[in-house]
Amino acid sequence: MAGLIDTRTAFDRRDEVIPTQLLTATKHVHDALKGVPEGPFKLTTILVEESKKLNALDRYERRALPRRKFAIRTLDEAQRS
Repeated sequence: MAGLIDTRTAFDRRDEVIPTQLLTATKHVHDALKGVPEGPFKLTTILVEESKKLNALDRYERRALPRRKFAIRTLDEAQRS
């Protein structure tokens, strides 16, 4: 009978924990859909946004460098002539 009581207590605790976890998960989903990230989600959102900006800047710099080199060569040739 002692084993039955222990098992029942474990089930009672499980029933209390699962709704709490579900409520927490639901809150995170609601916040994500609402657009107000919190905790680790906030840091992740910031890093993703900044990463997009840095990638765009990197693409711009990679395209601009050959144009600058070409412009410098053209200027050097014009000065020699």
